Amino acid sequence: MSAGAGLTGAIETKNLDFLPPGARAPRAFTDAIGVRSAEGGTAVRIGLSERVPFAVDESEDLKSITVRLHNTLVHTNWIVYSATDDFVAEVRFKQEGQDVAAVSILLEPGKTLWGYHAQFEGNALRLELRHPPRLALPPASPLSGLKVFLDPGHTPSAPGENIGPLGTREMDLNFALTKAVEARLIGQGAKPLLSRNTNEDDVPLAERPRMAWDNKADLFVSIHNNNLPDGSNPFAFPHGHSTFYYHPHSMALAREIHASYRKRVPIPDEKLRFGDLLVLRATQMPAVLTESAYLTLPDQEEKLLDPKFRGKVADAIVAGLRAFLEKERGKQGRRIMPK
Repeated sequence: MSAGAGLTGAIETKNLDFLPPGARAPRAFTDAIGVRSAEGGTAVRIGLSERVPFAVDESEDLKSITVRLHNTLVHTNWIVYSATDDFVAEVRFKQEGQDVAAVSILLEPGKTLWGYHAQFEGNALRLELRHPPRLALPPASPLSGLKVFLDPGHTPSAPGENIGPLGTREMDLNFALTKAVEARLIGQGAKPLLSRNTNEDDVPLAERPRMAWDNKADLFVSIHNNNLPDGSNPFAFPHGHSTFYYHPHSMALAREIHASYRKRVPIPDEKLRFGDLLVLRATQMPAVLTESAYLTLPDQEEKLLDPKFRGKVADAIVAGLRAFLEKERGKQGRRIMPK
């Protein structure tokens, strides 16, 4: 698919509307932009004359977000702000080159982005900016009342090719680990939600982020175990756990969970990693994917079959979530301190 200006991308055929052969690619003009409060966030609606390809970029400090609309010319005369929203400070727009309109949304001082969701409403593009959830005050756990979406990797129709020397399936271990995390979250007062409520549930990969968004989850953790492809040298370097993120709004969570694994899970550390993975790309809240151990290594398969080791992994995940939220709670406390 061409996005104009030499840019191309890939999209599932089922999500495309096909024009007649020889038809010109849609070109759009921006219209009025509106800002209003939404449940748990702020909605920014960008009026457009046609639906066009777009890309969303968060700033590294999570204090602004920019939408680039391809095959689009700026023609906005109005920006209407909400009297009840205290999250968005300003919306700016400009023409970037011949075919790209850029709309930048700047947040109020002290505000940071928790995630976002973009979708078309008619021809208009609606961008929902998620606010950080209001966290319980001490001495309650910062997890108290939060919806944590747990995704045990794989499914019966796609169990993965990762099978241990003893015949252990990754799908089964992922589910066992997830249930251990779920129990600990309940003990912290959280509200865990699972993509697979039983190990036999068959849930397509793309449905998992959608389920998290439909349930307005606050955090997303996809739980996996790793494998070595055929022909790989298991002694080339130490193999162990790794933690992945995709969006900038997920990096702080990934850092805390990775640090917690290093402290609590007694196998080699394969570092914090950026990962272009569907469940991380498509989530609208801080999201990580963990690879807890290598199922194809006999000593690590043995560890994964031990409930005590799985308990250490579950403790690491929950402690990482809590450490991330403790820092967020500290920010919220500073924001409400009297002058």
